[in-house]
Amino acid sequence: MSGRKKLTLKELREQHAAEIDPTDSQQRTRYRRTLDNLYRCGLKLEEPGISDVARGSAVKAAIDYCDRTGGKAVTPLDVTGTVTHKSTEQHVESILENLSRLKGETKPGSLKVN
Repeated sequence: MSGRKKLTLKELREQHAAEIDPTDSQQRTRYRRTLDNLYRCGLKLEEPGISDVARGSAVKAAIDYCDRTGGKAVTPLDVTGTVTHKSTEQHVESILENLSRLKGETKPGSLKVN
C-alpha cells in the first residue's frame, strides 16, 4: 500500500477546479473559466431583442454566477414538530417497527437484534 493520501470527493473537486485548464488559451483555472462563461452568458440579458429561450438561459447563468461568487441566498425555514420522550425500550421497539415496515415485513417486532 502506498503512502499516498486518499482524497475525498470534495478535495478532488476542489483540486480539479483549481488546476489550469490545458485547453484554455488564456491559461485560467477551470473554476475561473467557468465563472467567466457564466458571467458572459448572464450579460446577454442586456442585449436588445433577446428571445424568451435565450432570456431564460441568461437568467439562469446570472443566478448561477451570483450564487457561486456571492454565496446562495439564505432561505428561511420554519420547522414545527412534536417531541415525545420514550424509554429506551420504547425507542428501540419503535425503531424495529419502522425497519420492519421499510423492509415490507407485516409483523411488527419480527426483526431480531443480535
